[in-house]
Amino acid sequence: MKLSLAAHTWSERHQVAAILASTGVAIVVLWIVVLGPLNLKRRALEREIRSMREQLAEKNFLMGEEVLRERQREEVERGHRWFEEWRQTVRRLALMESVEEEGDLRVGHIDFKVALYEARFRMTRKARSLGIQLPPTLGMEETVPSGEDARKLLYQLRALEKLTDLALDLQVGAVHRLEPLPPIRHPAPGAEGVFLEEYPVRILFEGDIGKLREWLRATVQPGRGFALRHLRVDGVPKGAPSTLRVTSVMSALIFPKSIEELAGGFEERILYTKPLGH
Repeated sequence: MKLSLAAHTWSERHQVAAILASTGVAIVVLWIVVLGPLNLKRRALEREIRSMREQLAEKNFLMGEEVLRERQREEVERGHRWFEEWRQTVRRLALMESVEEEGDLRVGHIDFKVALYEARFRMTRKARSLGIQLPPTLGMEETVPSGEDARKLLYQLRALEKLTDLALDLQVGAVHRLEPLPPIRHPAPGAEGVFLEEYPVRILFEGDIGKLREWLRATVQPGRGFALRHLRVDGVPKGAPSTLRVTSVMSALIFPKSIEELAGGFEERILYTKPLGH
């Protein structure tokens, strides 16, 4: 009787152990076969969601409309300030206004020759009244080759005339040399065309150290500003110890395009897009 009860009890223990073991095996199999792939897919989806959130955050798509409108307003105001700063810079640095290459303001060779005669007459008369020597031709010849750009020649003449005017106004010593140099054009970064033109002029004059300081100060004043490209100062052989020979290359600056042309305009536009997000 006792053996029968022990056998029965042992059998129930085996049954419970078998049930527990089979349950554990079933859970492991369910985890590996069913829940494992689902967990992998869940983690992949979570990574994708995080990535999309980061991308949307970078483009400010997760912000409210009011915040975005405020940022848009700030950017528009900043753009207007930059445009105005550029206009003020051009007004301060540009020595001459730009002349269109085409249209009613197109420059011809006759226009250049007339301007050259007038500049020579005015500069020569002014130099004589001040007792200052100038080169006889002002560094520019009357003859113009048929293929020469008259607009370029007119700009060179204007730069030469303004620089000579500056030397006469400061009453430097004799001006021994005036030579317009080839223009230098700077292309607009990221845009078509030229945003800045330089018209350099080489000038050689005499003066003391005081005149040299006045010269350098004057060339940065509004209305007569020049960009300094080269400066050399030598003593005068067998001359007064205080007399210097100054060789300088100064560039007159011209901005042929407006900021609107360079930037493609600055206007507010409403763009309609499809709903974004996830």
